[in-house]
Amino acid sequence: MQGNRDARTSGLSQTVQMLLLLGIGIVVGSLLSGLLTTPAALYAQSASPLTIQPDTGRVGIGTTVPIRTLEVGSTAGTPPGNALFSGSTGQDIFVGIRSNRSWDLVSRAAGRFDINDAAVTRFSITSNGDVGIGTTGPQRLLHISKASTPELAITNTGNAVDAKNFQFQLDGSGNLNFHMVNDAWNTVTAQMTMLRNGNVGIGTVNPSSTLHVAGDIRASGGDLIYSCPTLGGSCGIGTDWCAGQLQLGATCQYCVAGVGNLTANCTVVGRLVKP
Repeated sequence: MQGNRDARTSGLSQTVQMLLLLGIGIVVGSLLSGLLTTPAALYAQSASPLTIQPDTGRVGIGTTVPIRTLEVGSTAGTPPGNALFSGSTGQDIFVGIRSNRSWDLVSRAAGRFDINDAAVTRFSITSNGDVGIGTTGPQRLLHISKASTPELAITNTGNAVDAKNFQFQLDGSGNLNFHMVNDAWNTVTAQMTMLRNGNVGIGTVNPSSTLHVAGDIRASGGDLIYSCPTLGGSCGIGTDWCAGQLQLGATCQYCVAGVGNLTANCTVVGRLVKP
């Protein structure tokens, strides 16, 4: 009788144990299933939380809802900032960005900030605030450098067709050219040229005089001041001989003494003034 009671008790205990193990298994299985189907974020409990979202692979520092693979957010510090990269004194600090090209943001030990394309420095800011494009040693507030024919373009997007773009060019001879450029950037029209010797050409890229204009010249609303020292103070237009202060060529044989207006076949708006 006693033996039968002990046997029944032992069987009951084993059944309870199996049920408990089964229940625990069901609970653990449910939890694991929930984690696998709806991954939970990992949080670090601090003033600037670290969040890892297993479902998206995003990491947030200072934010619990990162919208990029890595997002850093902070309002702490003086001044507040999102990220700080520091190194030992005398050490260059690199922050790399890799996609189809290799870009680096570089804080140089000498105090210069560079943007590199692979091993080539494209942009520099010196410790005194000078900006260099194509040079790491800018000599002015903005210094642009290129091995051949550097150009600086300006665009007004509100202008008419083929009237939006203008460029300055320093050519291989050291001359400064002013160009109009079409919208497709494949047609350049020279407007003005300044040679290294100081000659300025308007409508010509080869000025042979201090001012060389290929086209009409109009002076209005003021004085036209002339001086021809090679003719003893007189000035000839269309002739190298002058009987008075000013003489025009064969079509107009008039001379002006000092100050006056031309008449007859010649018309000048304003005055001709000898300095």
